[in-house]
Amino acid sequence: DSVWLPGPAGSQRARRSRFEYGVAVSMRATGQFYSFDLLECVTAFASSVVMLQIPRYITQFIALYCLGLISEIYRNAKRAKLNIFEHFHGAVARMMVAEIGFRGLLGGRWSGKVAELPGLSEATLYRHMREIFHPHMSTGILQQDELRRMVRATFNKMDLSKSGRITCDDFVHSCTANDTINVAHMARFFDDDQEVGIVQAYLDDTTGIRKELSKTIHREVTLDSRNLEAAAHAETESDTPGSGSQTPDGERRQTVTGQLDISGLEAGEVEGLVAQGLQAVEERLAMLENLDLLARLDGLEKRVEAALAL
Repeated sequence: DSVWLPGPAGSQRARRSRFEYGVAVSMRATGQFYSFDLLECVTAFASSVVMLQIPRYITQFIALYCLGLISEIYRNAKRAKLNIFEHFHGAVARMMVAEIGFRGLLGGRWSGKVAELPGLSEATLYRHMREIFHPHMSTGILQQDELRRMVRATFNKMDLSKSGRITCDDFVHSCTANDTINVAHMARFFDDDQEVGIVQAYLDDTTGIRKELSKTIHREVTLDSRNLEAAAHAETESDTPGSGSQTPDGERRQTVTGQLDISGLEAGEVEGLVAQGLQAVEERLAMLENLDLLARLDGLEKRVEAALAL
């Protein structure tokens, strides 16, 4: 691959061209190395403890198992089982107490339907709350204008219907606001028209219990309006002073009620009267037990109202 070319003064020159192929190698030193750092180790451990909520579990373990009797009480409170049917008794009792308390706040209106009551005004609420906080007002802790603001805030919160008065429904709702079961829950729970989903019907055992309870109550409750009137009449006669109760063998038994003058009686006669009175009380308690009132709470109120309306 040489080429001869003419040069100056008759000379010649040669030129050769070559192509070479090769590999170029370059090197660079890289890498990582680790060393122990006490500060980073402590920081990582503290972060892990906080993220895993270990202090919470440690505190819970100490409270539940390391405080003796207090831990036993804590365990019972934490492991409390919720039984819907058992909570109904307490819920009904609190609702009835709230209804009686509402009648008392209105000045002792014990008769008549609650829907016909005028309701609790703000002035009446202020009067009752002033009596409640009187010790704090007498010591100067609570001022009169502060009490009025408290009454206004309480009244606006309790007046759910926004009618300017606190009705019995509003008062019962406020009394059972923090309960597990309120009035609306109870009404919906025993509503036969309440829709039950597929998952609820398959997994919830209260659905079958509620249906069985409804059938049992329907079979057992056989008192019509006439029977209720007769029972109410018999109870009225037994509550009347000097009245008696008829025994199965036709003997008339004297019921000891009211005030009785025993100054002219001997000890044996007084003992006989007391024994008759106690026996009459036992009979009435047995009658109430046989009526199975707890199982008939669902329909007893409507039947009594129907009987009184006749």
